[in-house]
Amino acid sequence: MAVALDILAYNEQEAEVSTTSTTYQDFVTVTFTPSQEEPVIIVASGMFRIDPDNYYARMQIEIDGSVYIDQASDPLSTGEHWSWGAALREVLDASSHTIKITYSTNNALGTCYAKYGSLLVIRDAASASSQGINEDEDLVHFYEI
Repeated sequence: MAVALDILAYNEQEAEVSTTSTTYQDFVTVTFTPSQEEPVIIVASGMFRIDPDNYYARMQIEIDGSVYIDQASDPLSTGEHWSWGAALREVLDASSHTIKITYSTNNALGTCYAKYGSLLVIRDAASASSQGINEDEDLVHFYEI
């Protein structure tokens, strides 16, 4: 059974970027305006690496300048990228919204690299009540491979 997704916004960044900054840098950004207040599902992903491997890469999801997910991760081995992703559900009003994946290193002696990033925002067509979801609670999931 195929399921049609109602995509509200999508953007990707294939090229590798890097930073030695401990201040978060923009990686992937989407800006959109929902037609009405509604629940959305935000799916973010990317590939990261840190060099040297004794430092951490840090990833965030920001919505309208506020941090919703903040995660630090260390590498599996030197020089290899690892996959990172996160998904969350939020109710957004009918104004313009900017969602970002941002990244940094935990120490300026380390370089954080990011590539193949994507941000997808879809309308949550399922009724929250029929799914047993409390409207006051956000669903947040993240994964690393």
